[in-house]
Amino acid sequence: MAYQPGNYRNNITLSPAAIEVDAYIKCVEDLKTPFTLTIRLSAKADGGDLPSSQLMELLKLDGFEGKMEIHSETEVDCIFTGNFRGSYGIESIVDIKEVPFK
Repeated sequence: MAYQPGNYRNNITLSPAAIEVDAYIKCVEDLKTPFTLTIRLSAKADGGDLPSSQLMELLKLDGFEGKMEIHSETEVDCIFTGNFRGSYGIESIVDIKEVPFK
């Protein structure tokens, strides 16, 4: 991974000495994580709960193109699948070595 400028902070307490500090962050780049997201929807109308079949029709009329499943008489599950991509810092490492005075 190329160096990314930024502010990295780590506080250390030492006795008086000359030290050498190596610090870096282990990263994972362009990690692809598949996911499935399910949203359960219900709706109310003037007369009470809207039946799931009518709710599905409203969602289709509104342009929803994902997968839908009836969960109950008044609930519909909308299911989305995809891949989340990102780069992540997974571990920060600080190595402190005491250097003898010359």
